[in-house]
Amino acid sequence: MVPVLGRFGWHGYVIVSVAVPAVGLAGVLGGTPRGRRCGAGAATALPTLTPVLGAIPVFVVANGMRHGDGRPWHAAVAALAGVAAVTALLVARARLRRAG
Repeated sequence: MVPVLGRFGWHGYVIVSVAVPAVGLAGVLGGTPRGRRCGAGAATALPTLTPVLGAIPVFVVANGMRHGDGRPWHAAVAALAGVAAVTALLVARARLRRAG
């Protein structure tokens, strides 16, 4: 049951992390002030969701599903990818706010 819930949560996270930037990018490409606000809003939502939902797979990979199955190096790489994603989103949000 836990792997099914984890898979469901992961797929939902992937869908949100693709849909929200797509909406924000469409707004930014529109070139209107309203579109830039939409893009900034998208860049605000994801830095909050990424650490919260990204921490779950990092925890599961680090500890494993059974005792001794953990992969700490893989978890470290996943955590670094999450930090890089949040940093990129914060930079994008700052640039959109300055442009708007």
